[in-house]
Amino acid sequence: MSSAPRQLITLRRMALLCMLLILVVTTLSAYMRLVNLGLGCADWPSCYGASLRASTNAVTTPEAGIAIARMLHRLSAMIVLVLALTMAATAFLARPRLGP
Repeated sequence: MSSAPRQLITLRRMALLCMLLILVVTTLSAYMRLVNLGLGCADWPSCYGASLRASTNAVTTPEAGIAIARMLHRLSAMIVLVLALTMAATAFLARPRLGP
């Protein structure tokens, strides 16, 4: 087995793993945005502008689920970055050489 098909199989596996991790990143992003980050309002018409009228500056601590999701989001995003750079380097080094 030559090195070119082996590198192609490796690239395919890395691309599949990268695709799955990107799905994890986007899912965790949506979860964090929708659950409890204070960007939405359950009873929207009645609370519109309430945050502007409120004069409290209390900082709420994130729940354990949000903290875990944030940590997993950052970890999987870093792994995607490393995988993408590794795939680019592998593809660049696996290209055919021109000349003698």
